[in-house]
Amino acid sequence: MTYQFLPASFRGVPFKVVEAETAVGRRTVVHEFVARNTPYPEDMGRATTDFVIEGFIIGDDYLEGKKRLIEALTQEGPGTLIHPSFGTLQVSLVNKARMRENFITSRGRVTFTLAFVEAGDAAQPSTRIDTQQKVVGAADGCYGPMFGDFSNVFSIDGMPSWSVDSIIGEVGQITDVIANIRNSLQFNLAPLSALIRAGNELKANIIDLVAMPNAFATELSVQIRGMVDLFDFNAAQIQIFGNPRGSSRPLTNLLPLSDYGQPSSAFARPTIAPSTPVRAQQALNQEAVFALIARTAVVEAARSSIYIPFESVQEANEVRDQLYDALDTLMLDASDSVYQSLQDLQVAVVRDITTRGANLARLSTLVNPGSVPARVLSYRLYGTGEYADEIVSRNQQPGNLLHPLFMPGATPLEVRLV
Repeated sequence: MTYQFLPASFRGVPFKVVEAETAVGRRTVVHEFVARNTPYPEDMGRATTDFVIEGFIIGDDYLEGKKRLIEALTQEGPGTLIHPSFGTLQVSLVNKARMRENFITSRGRVTFTLAFVEAGDAAQPSTRIDTQQKVVGAADGCYGPMFGDFSNVFSIDGMPSWSVDSIIGEVGQITDVIANIRNSLQFNLAPLSALIRAGNELKANIIDLVAMPNAFATELSVQIRGMVDLFDFNAAQIQIFGNPRGSSRPLTNLLPLSDYGQPSSAFARPTIAPSTPVRAQQALNQEAVFALIARTAVVEAARSSIYIPFESVQEANEVRDQLYDALDTLMLDASDSVYQSLQDLQVAVVRDITTRGANLARLSTLVNPGSVPARVLSYRLYGTGEYADEIVSRNQQPGNLLHPLFMPGATPLEVRLV
């Protein structure tokens, strides 16, 4: 087998390579919880790729080569590295390059170690705010106050066994509801086994966990938090509205949990009358569990919004308004610390969706007098047939699939404004 290696250089300065090392991987945050034997690994995306090169310059003119390499390494910003096996890369030097010369046994040669990291497209740091990362940070910031609120209310100290059994029964009900929601999602199978295992361990350790409110709250919230990682946001043709698979999005499935346990809600549960001190604490415990479920569901729905590929201003605004209202409702009866964290998330979500929706298409409604092929309609509206597939896709409804040759007349159709 013949290998083709490229002559190495950095910013046009050539050098020889003795060996090269490359570090690749994923950014994984390992969450370890009380009373659980296995951690929950959360995938945060691809890690930065590192390139370490052991090189040298040799020959009668090595001093000139060393000088030029030093000038290249001390220039501002990323530069072009020609890697022997990876080819052309945009990289930045992350550690000082140490030049080594031996004037006794190896005259006429300088050796060095260069440690680079891959660089993004921009040559200079961007001042643009990463609004999606702000949402993630604000969502993470909600959990400390939420867990503290839960721990201040929830307690089984001195409670009779039948009262503790009641809470355990509620947790069983909740895990069944979450399992049903999980089964409706478009799975990304990689984290599924970890989440199922976490659910099984929650049930197995529930008796010990209810005696530790903070650990109990953490384990319960993981069941909902893990669902966002399960959804395959890269699945082909996923759309926000008008697509039969749109109902499988985390946001659509999580927001109904925002009033979990409340009368007249989709997940109503029997209320407990605080007729005795024991019953009063039992009612408080139930209320704390329901509030934790509702808050976690809305926080994670907000987090999932950063992955939605909005196709129009209307789609973006509808999701923004849904999340704003859900967070607003939660803030009505929240403690000061929880209120502030939810408000911070609300601000981050509105800013992110408004920013990402600013340059999206605006939609309008059109009613044709009679049926017309989608391509003809595209030519009439835009002077080109390239929007035909979009018109068909945007107006498909479950159980009412449209044929591209027969876009119906006398029926409102959603089209892009140009």
